[in-house]
Amino acid sequence: MGFIVATSSLAAPQHTKAGMPQEPLVFRIIPQDSTIASGAKFVTLDVELLNTTRHVVRLSPSGMGAQIGFSNRACSLTEPSRTQITSRDPWPEFRGKIISIPPGGTYRRIMKLDLDPEFFSPGIYTVTVMFSGTYGSEPRKDVFTGNLESNQVLFEIAEPTDEEAKAPATRAH
Repeated sequence: MGFIVATSSLAAPQHTKAGMPQEPLVFRIIPQDSTIASGAKFVTLDVELLNTTRHVVRLSPSGMGAQIGFSNRACSLTEPSRTQITSRDPWPEFRGKIISIPPGGTYRRIMKLDLDPEFFSPGIYTVTVMFSGTYGSEPRKDVFTGNLESNQVLFEIAEPTDEEAKAPATRAH
């Protein structure tokens, strides 16, 4: 699983021994389940922001999930790939709130992303989450205002197995 990193205009980048700048924030998502049953209403992700600097980074958590991109990977050469980009307010309760991530610290949240039944049929999907530092808060000099893109992760929407399909009918009798 790879990481996508972004720089903050608030913290001067640290330098590695080779002289290359080290990025101050790492934004990572991890699906709680890699396979989701067909007809599921949402996919659940663990979301993390890691501060790699020696300074506190302040930000508004309401910016996580400002944009979400899904892509369906074609299973054969005859099937087209499909994409869906959504923008929404995932955590309105954080609007205007600021958190501080200490040096080397991590901010973690669980995020449930809605699955549109018109788009999500059985198949393999990727998801990427965007963070917008200007989303949901008034601009402030000491708050991170950059944009971050998470790593891209795979998950599968699967039809129920024969045993799973029979189980509810058996329980009903």
